[in-house]
Amino acid sequence: MKKSFKLHGGKYEFDFFPLNQRLKDSPPPIPAALGNPKEAWQMYESEIREFGSAVGPEYVPVPFIFPKIGNRWYGDFTGNGGQREFRHTRVKLTEEPLRLVRPMQEIRRFADLAQVLRFPKSEECACVRDLQLVDSVPSFVIGPGPYEEVFATMNSQGLKFDLTSEQLSAVEIFWGNKGRVELARLVKKLKKRYGQVTIRRAVHQYCKGLPKLGDAVASYVFGMAAVIVTSDGYAVFGHRAKHRVSVNTGINLATSGGFRFDREKLRGLGLSRFVETEILREAFEEVAISGSDCAVTVLAMVRELSRAGSPEILALIEFYGTLRDLVRRMESNHHPEQDIDAVFALPLSSARALVLEPDAGKVLQPKALVNLIMLDRHLKNGIV
Repeated sequence: MKKSFKLHGGKYEFDFFPLNQRLKDSPPPIPAALGNPKEAWQMYESEIREFGSAVGPEYVPVPFIFPKIGNRWYGDFTGNGGQREFRHTRVKLTEEPLRLVRPMQEIRRFADLAQVLRFPKSEECACVRDLQLVDSVPSFVIGPGPYEEVFATMNSQGLKFDLTSEQLSAVEIFWGNKGRVELARLVKKLKKRYGQVTIRRAVHQYCKGLPKLGDAVASYVFGMAAVIVTSDGYAVFGHRAKHRVSVNTGINLATSGGFRFDREKLRGLGLSRFVETEILREAFEEVAISGSDCAVTVLAMVRELSRAGSPEILALIEFYGTLRDLVRRMESNHHPEQDIDAVFALPLSSARALVLEPDAGKVLQPKALVNLIMLDRHLKNGIV
């Protein structure tokens, strides 16, 4: 099947493959009060413009920036120097739990109650606590963080200090009258302190801008997203099902997710090899690609402005098989972590042209676009 999208510069025709399988249902979304979905674009207009100038003003704008160490950018690995810097980046582990600053503790509790957040307590994510220079070498501090805390402080940024009647009813069902009363009290207090704004705006007020990765205002899970390129020259994307995910829905990358806090791997492999193994784990879970089926190249590290500036590793996965081979694997993949219900594929040359379209966001999610931008830079640099 084919699906076409007409943009300013012409028509883009995707090969389209519905996977026709029932995905595991997620809990129904709580009807919470949300802010303007374009808020991050407005708040960080100057940062987005600066990032666009750094990667190339010809590309479509995306709500991402490179992280900073001191006063310099870190995270562009698309050239030889960047590849070398990534491979030499160090990691330091800490077992200390994140201690949110006091104002954020109340916001975290508000997000827990307002969205009825309940996640497995045993799941530990690899969370970035700081990024600094040690003897002139970039070094990450990484510690464990429960997914519930990550979701409340990082993914809930669009949540507004307000309540809907439907939300209050849902909260009372899960938390009882005591939880409903506590939530109403918190909303009143947070409104008085910050105004009727989103969590994103409140954190921005508190930090006087985008928080640094070392600021104790959010639990920053180390994430990844990868564009898959097949041996017959297709860039592969997936449609993320709305009932399975709450962020980055629509036509996006076929594999993305957060890193697990694996002490032995982090100690034994170091940061760069640990990142590659986590990318491969996600690829196996979501698209049934194993390490012997592909080559992985890390392209960049960026911060996603719509999600508190969360750190995101962008990568290229070169699949040794054809597009049809990959679709067959995805059709037979029943891993519980899978959230893709359809495959979209575009010839790589067309995918590279797409990121030059100012209205490309009408087709692909920003995360897919930023990954394609960095892939295009990597290919232009001729890095093998």
